[in-house]
Amino acid sequence: MTSSLSRRSVVAGAAAALGTGFALGGCTGSAHRPASVSAYTGDFRLVALGVALENQAIGVYRALLAGVRKGRLGGPGSVPALVSLAQTCLAQHFEHADRWNAILRSGHKPVISGVPLAGHESILRAADAAVTVGQAAVLAMDVESQAEQTYVAAIGHLDAAGAVAAAASIAPVEAMHAAVLRLIAGEYPTPAGFAGQARAASPRELLV
Repeated sequence: MTSSLSRRSVVAGAAAALGTGFALGGCTGSAHRPASVSAYTGDFRLVALGVALENQAIGVYRALLAGVRKGRLGGPGSVPALVSLAQTCLAQHFEHADRWNAILRSGHKPVISGVPLAGHESILRAADAAVTVGQAAVLAMDVESQAEQTYVAAIGHLDAAGAVAAAASIAPVEAMHAAVLRLIAGEYPTPAGFAGQARAASPRELLV
């Protein structure tokens, strides 16, 4: 099994961007807060964060699949298993992003097509730098776990029933993604009895 120390070392380049802690969008003093007044407040800010996280996961899986196609990503581990899972996760993250964007659209808010998140570039660099199945699985697992924990934390702050339902229905799927990735990475698939929140993304990391 991969030790927790070696697991952390694999994604050291992306660690600052993951696990920032959940905080309400109304908090002040963040260096990442956009200078202009945001179009996304209240529930819509948390929904926008959800779209950004889904789009980030899409970018990570695309980068990992590109690494396999180019022959850069291989080494120990099952490449076919990783590719099959990545393709499935990619399709489901598109569905999740569409669900979140539909809520923005219904509230007459701009939909989000990119990844307006602080630290996203460092995560993509880590995806591009992965050369083994284990490294790729650990990075994707961290992205999935962050999304899961963000949605679990958001449930306690969302007011709109549709947004609560979206968070509650998407979070378990992200957890399932992470569990399979843990297996691929050589870790125990269910490390805790309850979903955590410590590594949830903060709306302060949202750059719109």
